[in-house]
Amino acid sequence: MSFTDLQPGSTYVYKLQTKFAGLEVETEAIPEIEVHTPEAVYTPINPTITKTADNTWAIDWSGQLEAHKGNARVHVVLTKGDKLQWFSLPASRLRYSFPICSWNEDPYVFYAIENAAGTSPYIFVRDEAEFVKNKPATPATITIKSLSDHLGHSLSWTGPSNDRTCPGRYVYKVERTDWATPALNKVYKTSWGGSTFLDVEPGKTYGYRVSAIDDDLYTGEFSSWMNVTTPQLPTTPSVPVVTNNGTGIVINWEEHTKADEHVQKIHLALVHPTGHLDIKEFPRTITNFTLPISASDIGIRLYFATETNVGQSGFVHIPVEEHFSPAPPQGLSVELDEHVLSHHITWDCAWNSVSVEVNYRVKQWAKLDGDKVVIARFDTRNNHFIYPNVLPGVQYMYKVKTIVNGIASNYTSPVEAFVVQEPSFDTLPRVTCRGNLLSIRWNKAKLLMVPRISKVYILVTDNKWREFKTIPFEQGMFQMKTNWCYSGKMKIFFGMSNAAGHSRYLKLG
Repeated sequence: MSFTDLQPGSTYVYKLQTKFAGLEVETEAIPEIEVHTPEAVYTPINPTITKTADNTWAIDWSGQLEAHKGNARVHVVLTKGDKLQWFSLPASRLRYSFPICSWNEDPYVFYAIENAAGTSPYIFVRDEAEFVKNKPATPATITIKSLSDHLGHSLSWTGPSNDRTCPGRYVYKVERTDWATPALNKVYKTSWGGSTFLDVEPGKTYGYRVSAIDDDLYTGEFSSWMNVTTPQLPTTPSVPVVTNNGTGIVINWEEHTKADEHVQKIHLALVHPTGHLDIKEFPRTITNFTLPISASDIGIRLYFATETNVGQSGFVHIPVEEHFSPAPPQGLSVELDEHVLSHHITWDCAWNSVSVEVNYRVKQWAKLDGDKVVIARFDTRNNHFIYPNVLPGVQYMYKVKTIVNGIASNYTSPVEAFVVQEPSFDTLPRVTCRGNLLSIRWNKAKLLMVPRISKVYILVTDNKWREFKTIPFEQGMFQMKTNWCYSGKMKIFFGMSNAAGHSRYLKLG
C-alpha cells in the first residue's frame, strides 16, 4: 500500500500486524521500519554558466551537491522573445553543455531543482553581460600558399569554429603587412576559415596573422605571423616580334629559339583587364602565337619568357596595347535646346553588348571675344552629355573619345555647335498706313535666328497716348486702327526677343 499524506522533513515509523476474523494472530516479531521524507525544496543558489567554444554554453551545478541528494533533477530554461527551450536533467550529471547555434541572439537562462518533495522556484541565472566568458581560441593549422593561376595568396585555418551550419557566431580578422612598408597594414574580415588575397605585388614578402571574434565582439589572440613571398618577375629577355594581321596580334619568337639552342619552352603571360592571369606554355618547335583582337581584351597586358634546362628567364612586357585601342565614337552631333540654352551632345554607343568598363571624355572649345579660347573636359559613362548655360555670341566646338578599361581612343573630328545670337535686325519690318489702318509686317524667314525669335514687341505712341503690344513672332504681322496714320506725332517702336535675350528697340516711324 502507498501513503501520500506525508509532510516534507518528517520521520515516519511503520509496523506490520496480522489479524484473522477480528482477532490478532501471533506472528513472528516484525521489526518497525523508520522512513524519513525529503526536506522541502528550497530556492537554489546560482550555478555557474560559461561560454565555451564551438557555439556551446555550459551550466555547472556541482557546487550544490547537498541539495541534490536522492533522485533529484535540475531544470534549465532558455528564453528570448517568443522562443523557449527547456532541459530536464539528472542532478548527478553536475554539468551540462547545450548548443546555441539556433539562437540569433543570446538567450536568458533560468534554473530550478526538483526532488520528491517538489520543484523549487525558477531563478534567473544571469544575463549575457555577467557570463564567465572565454576569449575565442586562436586559429590554428594556418596554411598559406601562392595561387597557381593568379598573382595572389590563399590563406586557410581551423578553429575556433568553422561550422558552416552555424554561420555568423564567429568572425575572423586577418591582418596583413607588407614588410617593405609595414606601416601600411591592411585588415580583412571573413566568416569562414579561409580567404583569398589578389591585391598583392610581384616580388614582395607579405605577412599574415589571424584572430577570432565571437558574437559578443570578444577578440582572441592573434596567431603568429606567416610569411609568403610573391614570385619575382625574372630577368628580362628581348621583346619578340609583334605584328598585326588584321584579325589578331601575332607574337613571333623564332629568333629567340634560333639564337639559343638551349631554349626548351616559351611562356606567355596574359593579364586580362579583369585581373585574371592566363599562362600559356609552348615547346620550342612552335615559334608564334596569334591573339585574336577582341573588345573584351582592350587593356590586356602580355609578358614573354623563355625556359632552358637551367630554369626560367624573367618576363618581358610585350607592348600590344596600341593594337587593342578602341575606335573613336561614331555619329557625334550637337543640338541646341533653345528653351534653356544648353548643348545636347550625343554619339553612337557600340559597347552595349561588351562586358567592359567604358567611359567617354568630351573636349570643348569656346572661342570668346578677342580670339580667347577656353578648353574644358568632361567625363561621362553615358553616350550623351548636356552642357548648360551656353553664352550668346560664343562659338563652341566639341569632340569625344572612348576610354575602355583605361585605354583611350583617338578623339573624333570636332563638331561645331550653332552660335547662339541675341535678336538683331537683318531686314526692317515693313510699315503701311492706309486710311485709319496701321499695318506692320516682318519677314519671318529672314529674321529666323538661333535661338528662334519667339516674340515681337510693338509700341505706338504720340507722346500722350500709347499702345503696347506683345505678339507671337510666328504671327508675322500686326494691325490696329488709329486716327494718327498721317500725323507727324505718331511714333512706332519695334523689338524682338528669343531665349538668348532681347533686342534693342528700332524706331520705325
